[in-house]
Amino acid sequence: MLKDTLFRIVMLALLGGAVACSASKEETVVNAIDTALYHLSQNSPQCQKAIDALEDVSGQDSNPRYVQTLASAYACRGGFSELTLFDEIDTIDSDNFLPSLAQLTTSAQNEAQSDEFNDLQTAIDLILYSGDRTSPSALTMLSTFGNRHGTNLNLQAAYMIIVQLGRYVRWYGNTDAAGVKGGGAQGNTCFFDYDSTGIPTPLSIATSYGGGNACTGAGQGSASLDYGGVTAAVAKTRMCQGIILVNNLLDILENTTLSNNDALGDIREIYDDIQPFITAAAVLDPGMPALIETLAQVDCETIATSSDRTPQLYLASLFEGGLP
Repeated sequence: MLKDTLFRIVMLALLGGAVACSASKEETVVNAIDTALYHLSQNSPQCQKAIDALEDVSGQDSNPRYVQTLASAYACRGGFSELTLFDEIDTIDSDNFLPSLAQLTTSAQNEAQSDEFNDLQTAIDLILYSGDRTSPSALTMLSTFGNRHGTNLNLQAAYMIIVQLGRYVRWYGNTDAAGVKGGGAQGNTCFFDYDSTGIPTPLSIATSYGGGNACTGAGQGSASLDYGGVTAAVAKTRMCQGIILVNNLLDILENTTLSNNDALGDIREIYDDIQPFITAAAVLDPGMPALIETLAQVDCETIATSSDRTPQLYLASLFEGGLP
């Protein structure tokens, strides 16, 4: 009897300790989020301190508040600010979408894959792949986190994607501050050094949008996606980054309800205005429908590895077409 009583006492103590530890861990996560938000709210945001506070309690991918805050911290380190974007929102013209993105003050880059570009991409990926998902989906975001949190995460990702696309277009399209393709200092007039074989060729698509023969070798400068000694693998990764940014932005705009007061409310037309370029691409290659629906970077790179003709055609349609 005494042995049974002692056993029950020990078990109750252990269970009580487990509950206390569980509560303590939850409180630790809440405190880390609050600490990070404090660092991010300073007049000069302390981005790294916010990241450090959150990564001390890593493994919270299913906590929407944690995901939002960690993404904000990496975006902060990547030079992203929602306030800056909202101040410049009138710059974005859905009828002239890509050139207008290149005009954002945050679009200027001094190198491919800059630290700021990579940090902002990390922030975007933290949201898109949250909830232990292997592939992004705006609808899955809503079902995983519920309508309120899912909508907030989708819109946060959309804001960041818009800024990241501005950087992508400004550098790889070699635009000037006015968004004119080839008007920058890097020498290229097109995004990619396209293959010149096959019917229809990516080159012919680029040419029809004003790229001309400058879309091959001699017309490519250091900003081109695959110029300057990068490996084929790196070129495909960069090509897919742009494609996946566009695909996810369209997915979010199509499947997320935007309120009239939302900062994106005035650019709902983006989805409709990009559709003609996607429609034009859809008939160019048998693998195109699958690529158009692809939302994960790894899936795009898998397609590009088996045949990079499909993503070249899509890239030409989206970016050479969208930035004539």
